[in-house]
Amino acid sequence: LVTQGNAEWKAPYAGAMTIKVRGNTSAGYSKRPYKIKLAEKTKLFGMPKQKHWVLLANWNDMAQLRNKLAADFANAIGSLGMRSTWVDCFLNGGFIGCYLLSEHIRVDKNRVDIYDWDDHAAEYGCTETDYSPLDAALAAAPGSIDLSGGYLLEFSTEYDELSQFKLTSGKLKLPVMVDTPEYARTSAEMMTACRAILQRYFDACTAVDGYADGRHYSELSDVDSMAAYWLVNELFANNDATKKSRYAYVDRGGKLMWGPVWDFDWGFGSIATANTPERWTCSANTQGTTSTENSFFKEWAADPYFLLKAYERYWETARPEYVR
Repeated sequence: LVTQGNAEWKAPYAGAMTIKVRGNTSAGYSKRPYKIKLAEKTKLFGMPKQKHWVLLANWNDMAQLRNKLAADFANAIGSLGMRSTWVDCFLNGGFIGCYLLSEHIRVDKNRVDIYDWDDHAAEYGCTETDYSPLDAALAAAPGSIDLSGGYLLEFSTEYDELSQFKLTSGKLKLPVMVDTPEYARTSAEMMTACRAILQRYFDACTAVDGYADGRHYSELSDVDSMAAYWLVNELFANNDATKKSRYAYVDRGGKLMWGPVWDFDWGFGSIATANTPERWTCSANTQGTTSTENSFFKEWAADPYFLLKAYERYWETARPEYVR
């Protein structure tokens, strides 16, 4: 990989990389998206150092704007979006188009900044691909290892990651994937902890009064994070957010946080959908049975307390000039 900067950005990299086609639906289009891994951590175009990056093709977005605008807007209002910049790409000597070079969603101090189990695996006698020693250690000394966080979670009907489980709460039937640690499934205790975190939260937020086992959902999840995440997806009429590309994360001893926002090329009435910005998208009841069972945004929008917090978040961050 050789990067060439301009008067605004310097991009000092000329070296080895691995590259592969990424995505699900988007991988089948003639302009393919890619995942790249550099040989060493590099600061590209002003973004913090990392090895892992993605080249988003934005095939369904003829304006090439939606993914970048959504991520930048998320960061501006207190949610979390991956940084990015537009690049012209040449592959094997041929021009393949304008792409969005974006940070890859992953646990890292400059991206999703939570406890990284993979970095600490050896401390527990584990490897990045085998967390089963946790189970033996906890059997011998219950409570000796803090499993309360360090998880990056994805909710998607694609259900294609290694560590996964189905969660039912109220009307919701959610396919959950543990994105990080990728091999969480090798530890029954870790998977039980992940499930328990989400079960407590969704049981509370789907309850009529917002409580489960004496705890309100605001005690389990950061409501400002929920509100900002909801605002980005609704304001961008993100059709995909009814069923996939939804992320949350939780640090050790922390509340459930929502983000990073991702995958907006089907948003804002793109050529891929018939959606228009004039109606609710994520919180509507018009997405079909499968999406209705998977769209927790409906549960959020049905709660008066959440709507009040979203209202406050909108005026304080999206339209601060009107706040009195």
